[in-house]
Amino acid sequence: MPGRKVLLLVNRTKPEVLAALGQVRAAIRSGGGAVAHELDTDDAPLTSMHNASLIVVLGGDGTLQNQARRAASLRLPMLGVNFGKLGFLAEYDLASLGQQSQELFSGALPLPIAHRALLAVSIARPGQQPPLGPQAGLALNDAVIVPGPPYRMV
Repeated sequence: MPGRKVLLLVNRTKPEVLAALGQVRAAIRSGGGAVAHELDTDDAPLTSMHNASLIVVLGGDGTLQNQARRAASLRLPMLGVNFGKLGFLAEYDLASLGQQSQELFSGALPLPIAHRALLAVSIARPGQQPPLGPQAGLALNDAVIVPGPPYRMV
């Protein structure tokens, strides 16, 4: 059975991610998978990754939240590798990724998937339709309303 094809999303602003990138690629290969695409964790649209079957995000919980919004239209399972502080959403660290690489990347077993809801968030004035522009978006886990300077509680 062929292994999983991985879309690897890399937060290159974190030095520890860059230092571990070779180990992550090796864990994917040793588990029987292959890196189909490797992209930075920016805001460029991910319109189609036809041969990817799994997204692996390298960063922290914030990186995972941002990339969940970015990749929502792909409807692929997403695995977070934590290089941040909390690791609440990005459940794997580098060691556990290596230890579980066969189960995760070989394709022989179904992935353990926890479904998470995405919230559609928008801001509108009373009596107006919500905008579809930059004030609308998707949220995973939380949404923050920031009124702008001077910053006060909303």
